[in-house]
Amino acid sequence: MAVVVASFGAVIPAANATILYENSNYNASGAARTYGADNAPNVGSFDNAATSIRNFGYNVRFYQDAGYLGTNFTSSYDYNDLTSLMMNPWWNWNDEISSYQRV
Repeated sequence: MAVVVASFGAVIPAANATILYENSNYNASGAARTYGADNAPNVGSFDNAATSIRNFGYNVRFYQDAGYLGTNFTSSYDYNDLTSLMMNPWWNWNDEISSYQRV
C-alpha cells in the first residue's frame, strides 16, 4: 500500500518518491501528492488529477485505470506538463493517471 502525504506549497520529496502535481511545471500552489512506495494500485483522491509528475530517475509505469489496468506508459523521466505526452492525435495523459508501479 502506498504511503500518501498531502502537500500544499513546497514539496520535499522522499528518497524514492513519485510525486504527482495538479498543475504544470511541478507547481505545488495547487495540490501535490507524494507517494513513497514503489507501487500505488490506486492514487486515491488524486485519481485523474495529475498534470505534471516527478519520479527522480526511477523507471515507472503509469496506468490510466486503478489496479494497474488500461492504457499505460513507462518512463524514467519527469514530465512538467502531461498535455505534451500524446497517446494519439486526440488524447494526452493530462488528468489520466490512476495507478503506477516501478518496473
